[in-house]
Amino acid sequence: MAKTSITNISSDPHWKNYIILGGGPVGCYLAYSLLKQENSRVFIFEGRKFERPQVIRIPFCIAENLPEQIQNSMWFDEETRAGIFNSSHADDQNFWPKPGYPWWSWINIGFFQEKLINFLETVEEYQNRFFFIPITFDLGKTNYESEIKKLFPIENAFILDNITAIYCTCGTYSSLLRTQLDILDGKPPEEKSHGIYLIYQNQTREDYQREGQFISYSKLGENGISYAASNNYNLDVQLYTYPAGQLSSVFNTIPESFIQRAKYSSLHGPINLSGNNLPVDAREWLERYKNNISQEISKYDIKFPDDLAKIDIFYASRSEYYWNKVTAKVKWQNRCELPIFFIGDSAGSTDYKFGLSVGRGLFSVDMLTGSINSNNCDFDVIATNYQSYWDKIISREFNKGASLSIEPWIQYQYLVKGRKVNFNNRQIHFNTDEQYEIYLDEYQYLSTDFRNTSESNSILFINTKAIKQNIKNIISFGAQCSNSKIIGVVKSNAYGLGSNLVANLAIEEHIDFLAVAKLQEAVALRKAGIPNNIRLMCFETPLVHDLSTYAANRIEVILPSNQNADSIKIISHWLEHKRRISEKLKVHIMVDTGMRRDGGYANNLPDSVMKTILALQLLDPDQVEFSGISTHLSCYRCTDYKGEEIINFRSLQFCRLEEVVLFLLSKNIRIPLIHIGGGLALLAEKWPLQFKKIAYEHDVELYTRVGHGLYGMELQQDLHLDSPKLNPVVKMDFEVRNVFYIEAGEPVSYGGYWRAPKGGTWIATLAGGWAEGVPRTARTLGEWEDGMMISINNKRYPVVGKINMNAMMVNLGSTTEIRPGDRAIIFGWRSHEPKLNDLAQLSGQIGPSIIVNVPSAMPRIQVSE
Repeated sequence: MAKTSITNISSDPHWKNYIILGGGPVGCYLAYSLLKQENSRVFIFEGRKFERPQVIRIPFCIAENLPEQIQNSMWFDEETRAGIFNSSHADDQNFWPKPGYPWWSWINIGFFQEKLINFLETVEEYQNRFFFIPITFDLGKTNYESEIKKLFPIENAFILDNITAIYCTCGTYSSLLRTQLDILDGKPPEEKSHGIYLIYQNQTREDYQREGQFISYSKLGENGISYAASNNYNLDVQLYTYPAGQLSSVFNTIPESFIQRAKYSSLHGPINLSGNNLPVDAREWLERYKNNISQEISKYDIKFPDDLAKIDIFYASRSEYYWNKVTAKVKWQNRCELPIFFIGDSAGSTDYKFGLSVGRGLFSVDMLTGSINSNNCDFDVIATNYQSYWDKIISREFNKGASLSIEPWIQYQYLVKGRKVNFNNRQIHFNTDEQYEIYLDEYQYLSTDFRNTSESNSILFINTKAIKQNIKNIISFGAQCSNSKIIGVVKSNAYGLGSNLVANLAIEEHIDFLAVAKLQEAVALRKAGIPNNIRLMCFETPLVHDLSTYAANRIEVILPSNQNADSIKIISHWLEHKRRISEKLKVHIMVDTGMRRDGGYANNLPDSVMKTILALQLLDPDQVEFSGISTHLSCYRCTDYKGEEIINFRSLQFCRLEEVVLFLLSKNIRIPLIHIGGGLALLAEKWPLQFKKIAYEHDVELYTRVGHGLYGMELQQDLHLDSPKLNPVVKMDFEVRNVFYIEAGEPVSYGGYWRAPKGGTWIATLAGGWAEGVPRTARTLGEWEDGMMISINNKRYPVVGKINMNAMMVNLGSTTEIRPGDRAIIFGWRSHEPKLNDLAQLSGQIGPSIIVNVPSAMPRIQVSE
């Protein structure tokens, strides 16, 4: 774009002169909004070309605010414009907030910038007040003020002395500018993970419907895909892909050669999906990535162009950051201080979470320019209001916990806000945060899918980063103990957290062996995509008719040992009657060293194990394979039958297992693998060290089956001093439904065991109880002197009275600012939050027994923290 002439600028002191650093979508829209003021001039500094291929959704209140000429050029066909801007299309059958409304204002970013800047430079109302200067600042090396001053001829130096305010809308400029201004008191940008854009053109306008059903964005998102198709004449399509669901393992292996070649800044220019001109490792990875993407989008009838060379690829890492300060003052011309505002991505990005930062940045422009007009350019007041506005955004989007479920929040903030519609013979206009409840009321009336239309009154959060760190730490600890490897136990739906989720996290950290309790769980994991090269074991003793399913799905079986080798007879019977299956059945023999659920311990234990293995080895070796022996620990501190404490009962079990192993080896029986169940065998006893010599001399692999530890549910006092730290991974969050005051002596809950203290107190009723997974046996004030605590707004409060089926009461004290709608943390992972293990001990339970009983209907939300 040619440099704009800025000669003959008026020096009237009544003019307001604004500088904008960054000419992206937010910067362009800010320029237009500022120029609607009388006597205003805007200077945009931006050296980057308008070639960004991404597709963005312009929020409707922003699209509606654009001049008609821009609307007509961006959304060129009349049908699309009518769908976007004509509220008569939103009737009671197709009320606009209803999921799947087809008229979305998608646009190509570069196209948006080009059209808006061309409009401001050519329309008479703005052309003499708008100046686009194609300069890129290197703020890390050059002086900010002197470089801007160089842009103006000497005769126009008056402008430099009369700048009204400066706005930064570019995240890159912001980072450097904040360093220079020494206002780096916020969280610095942090690269979180990978992101890849696929850009191509549709043949026709996308209507987001397939066979009468709208594309499920939530399902696509669960598998790492965000799909957008613009409604302007370019018909641009954008697939933004990232590590989630099926794509997690793919992105985990992305080679650096691909990253460097696909970056926006690559000197070699864009690459395409054909993979031509890529190094061998990058091309091989791209084929795997391509196959995964193709399979996923085909489920929604989204089709790639036949010519893959027409699909451009761009790599952009996903980041998450925010700044504590979005306003400051900068010394200008060594004579005065000017207000500077950070807007859009320069204030903070939530791309890593929702990919919707542009919408939020455009909203903030409206807020800021509205404040400028209403406060008559009193920038002290404007800055205070703007900082408060952004503080609320940061609180909501980064620290809000479960204040709002994702779908309604996105619908409200990015789709509905500012949209006027006629509904039931009245006009509805959502334009403030306070109207969110009205929105939910209307939305819920139309669709009773409460998961998508209401704040969930109880939520279980799952910290995937903490799970991965636990896995990584346990793997490292096992490697230090005679190179024991780990079998990740994901039984009972991974202790209630999602077996497919945890299994994939474990695989990402290079666990190659998983275990579940029931055959149905194992088959479900295979069908969910757990590859065959990942070994998978099922604990329950099979019946004859199960064995073909085991073999066909490469699920390894555990059979108990006994004196007559009876457990092997079911395999013999199966081999006699089954159809031949190409996959070999892998069999492990369980040695009951004291658990007494797998056959019982007998004096002739070594002999019975040997007979069981010999019977197994007599079977067809092409169909059945002896894969190892196992045992399971029964306890940490046990008592014998007389009630006398045996401190080292686990050591006794280890000795019994070692006796069996040495006996088998003395009989020349090859043992491929030994694995022990009970993570404390490793984390408390370092059991592999006892078998180190055996493993080395006889080439035996050692594995530990770990369950509780993966989820941070082992008690710290039970762990070895050398054991790694285990991080809590779950948070339970209930909504405050009622807040009320009771007089002194008033009873609370069933039985009236707890009564209000002298002077009275405030009580909060939480929307959850033992039906939501909180143990009914949990100690609470009333029957006990101390008991369960919860956290609301970062402060702990005691639970009082008996826990109800769907409610529990909390003593807030003599004064309170807590209101209905606030959220209560029952247990979590942050330092100020109560912990799951504390609740378990107050209930006479263990952590896993609480989590596995959380109802499946309770939403599970994944976070990485």
